[in-house]
Amino acid sequence: MKLQLALAFIVIGFPTFSQKTDSTNCFCSYNYTIKYPKEAEANKISGTVIIEFDRDSTCALSNPKVIKAVGYGCDDEALRIAGKLIENEKKCLAKCASRKCDTGKIKQTFTFLYTEEK
Repeated sequence: MKLQLALAFIVIGFPTFSQKTDSTNCFCSYNYTIKYPKEAEANKISGTVIIEFDRDSTCALSNPKVIKAVGYGCDDEALRIAGKLIENEKKCLAKCASRKCDTGKIKQTFTFLYTEEK
C-alpha cells in the first residue's frame, strides 16, 4: 500500500510561500510536514479540506475554520497545519513590518490522496 499526500497552496493572500511580496522585497518561506491520518489510511480516504482564514490589513491571519470537511482525521490535521501557518506568518510579519494587505477572508486547500500500489 502506498500513501500520497498533496498540499496545494493558494498563493493569493499567502505571501509567505516563496514569493516576493511587495516593493520591499520581503521574502519568507516555510515548510510543513502533513501527517496522513491513520483513520483516513484505514478507510482509504482521499479528499480536499478547505480552511478559511480572516486576514487583517497587516496580512495577519486568524480564525482558521474548516469550510469543506473530509473527516477521518484529515480536518484536524489541516487545522493543525493552519495553526503552524498562522504562527509562521506572524514571524514573517515581524520581519516585513511594512507589508499591507486587503482585509477579508482567504482560503487554503489541503488535499489528502490515498493510492494502492499494484
